[in-house]
Amino acid sequence: MSLRLGVLGLGTAGAAMLSVARRRPDLSVTALADVAIGSLQVLPLAGIRQYSSLEAMLADGRVDAVHIATPTPMHLEHVTQALAAGLHVVVEKPVTCDSESARRLAEAADGSDRVVLVGHSESFEPYVAAARRVIDEGEIGDPVMVVAEKFTDWMRRPRLSEEWEPAMGGGLIRRQGVHQVDVVRTLVDREFDVRVARTRVDPERGAVGSYCAWLSSSGATEAFIAHDGIGRLSGGGLSGGGPRAAAGSDDREEAQKQLRSRRLLARALQEGEPLELGGGDAGRVLVLGTGGEVTASGGRVEVTGDGGRRAVALDGFASGRDAVLDELLAAISGERPVRHGLAWGAENLRICEEIEQVAAANRPIEMKGAR
Repeated sequence: MSLRLGVLGLGTAGAAMLSVARRRPDLSVTALADVAIGSLQVLPLAGIRQYSSLEAMLADGRVDAVHIATPTPMHLEHVTQALAAGLHVVVEKPVTCDSESARRLAEAADGSDRVVLVGHSESFEPYVAAARRVIDEGEIGDPVMVVAEKFTDWMRRPRLSEEWEPAMGGGLIRRQGVHQVDVVRTLVDREFDVRVARTRVDPERGAVGSYCAWLSSSGATEAFIAHDGIGRLSGGGLSGGGPRAAAGSDDREEAQKQLRSRRLLARALQEGEPLELGGGDAGRVLVLGTGGEVTASGGRVEVTGDGGRRAVALDGFASGRDAVLDELLAAISGERPVRHGLAWGAENLRICEEIEQVAAANRPIEMKGAR
């Protein structure tokens, strides 16, 4: 199979997908589209056409599938347009601004024979796939508890005001919490409701910068997730070489975002290794079972039990966006169905919304510091 792929939206996520897709022998990138395609200074590339809109890309008929990496409020319209044009779709998380519209989109897509999946999310990373295999093989017995913790500098990256607005699919919980929810659900295959949730407000941004939540399932598995995005506990520094951002005007932060996008896009179009994002992030996932435990982080997976401790080799597990494309191609060929589809993405978003709602019933914890 040689799939013709178009990439819509050439910010961070689009550049990362482009850097991976261009290096694969089983597909070809034939189109790029972005409303700012002119200012991004993309040099002419052999076999790749450039457009300023999805409509123009679709009219040219040069793609079989499209990766949608536009701002979240545009996902609903762009996925709908791509499906109407008969394309397969990969849409970045969160799938839409809210779970209700995501569910409606999933229902509408059910009648299509096109493949739609939601990614990239962290559940595609090798350490998650390796931990899932350990669980599937019964090495730790039945999973009963999951603890997931994450430390990033997400709040310190250039952001526009709409990126803090939950109604527009923004904020730390919907934009980053969805990763943790997706990882937990991928590992233990349970449906969860939120029992307890608390948030901490970042005084510099004036928005939720940390959260924790207790997720409960009817399948006798409990999960606790926590994420601090303020940056003091992360590995330090932005991935991708962008500047550290303090809160500022939308114009200032838009300029910073554009600068970072241009740098990432230039790297994505160079020969060499695919872009690695989130290099400064830190965290781990711990799954406790009836017969042992598995601990997983970005570069290491370990299993403990009565026989001691062993490391799990991560060789052979595809990385991140390669795994996304593997799932897409496998579903198109009929080899295996999509796991991370629209309904899956809608449920992840519903849980994130519930975390917001439960946390709102408690007064957010205010950090000391000047706004």
